[in-house]
Amino acid sequence: MSRTNHQIWTHVVWNTKNSENYFSLPFWTNYLNPLFFKIAHEKKIDLHFVNGYKNHVHALIKVKPNQSLSSLVKLLKGISSRRINEELGINHFQWQTGYYVSSVSPNRLEIAIKYIVNQWEKHQSIDFEQELKIFDFDEKIYSFINMK
Repeated sequence: MSRTNHQIWTHVVWNTKNSENYFSLPFWTNYLNPLFFKIAHEKKIDLHFVNGYKNHVHALIKVKPNQSLSSLVKLLKGISSRRINEELGINHFQWQTGYYVSSVSPNRLEIAIKYIVNQWEKHQSIDFEQELKIFDFDEKIYSFINMK
């Protein structure tokens, strides 16, 4: 029996066009989380966690060896922006071009998950621009997470 075992975990972040604040916590809970998981299911994307804040998204995706991460992100961003526009009547909603991605070691998954899950709590003390500066230092991003 031939089988491929893989542990290709990625933490992906993207923001709204011009970093505009569109989202509230109830909107995340009631609309965006279910939307991203529905898209992931439809497109066979192994999305494990997704959360964000007013103007950005964090996603933990396990990439299969036969998948392209850029294609997966393109699907999540493209379909979600189209559905937000169509279903909610938000005219011209768009995501910013591009995204940030970092690989996540399997032994650091719990830390990455905690970071993604605690977005609303974390952003009480740090804004998105400060968060992006932290991402420039891979080791610091997950040590920053050690909050409750």
